[in-house]
Amino acid sequence: MEFYPEDAANAADSVASSALFAGHTVLLPAISNANLGQLTLDLVLNTLLQNGEAFDVDLTRVGHLLSEEAPPIAGGAAFATQQPHSLCLNLEVYQSKERKITLIQQRAPVLPGRAHAFVQELVQWAKSNKVATIGVVAGCDDMLRHDPNMMRLERMNYFVLRVDFC
Repeated sequence: MEFYPEDAANAADSVASSALFAGHTVLLPAISNANLGQLTLDLVLNTLLQNGEAFDVDLTRVGHLLSEEAPPIAGGAAFATQQPHSLCLNLEVYQSKERKITLIQQRAPVLPGRAHAFVQELVQWAKSNKVATIGVVAGCDDMLRHDPNMMRLERMNYFVLRVDFC
């Protein structure tokens, strides 16, 4: 996995690239049911790109990642703040430097049979860039729940898995 900064002047500076992510929490979507993780990050990104000052967050696109495990794609502008003819790529990287938060929007699933290799590549990238924490936003299917379970007040299920990279 390789990071390509938005600023072409820093493209060859791997030290600057590594410092860009040191101590950050990285959030990315799991490509799952109804693309819920991707849609959630799209809502967060669009909200913070348009109204970040309301939340005291300055979010900017800092570049994109390239992985041989995910197909390269390009599409039209996804957010209201983008220029009409700008492109979205498969692994875009957005960041709030002062909040130490990095969001990676994954717009394509990994290639069939390559999920394990992608995870290994992502973890290696996180370690080499001194990322503090990785969070994965995912959706799950409620179809196997019985009616009484659906009426519970605790509607949100979540799991926390902590992996130390050091």
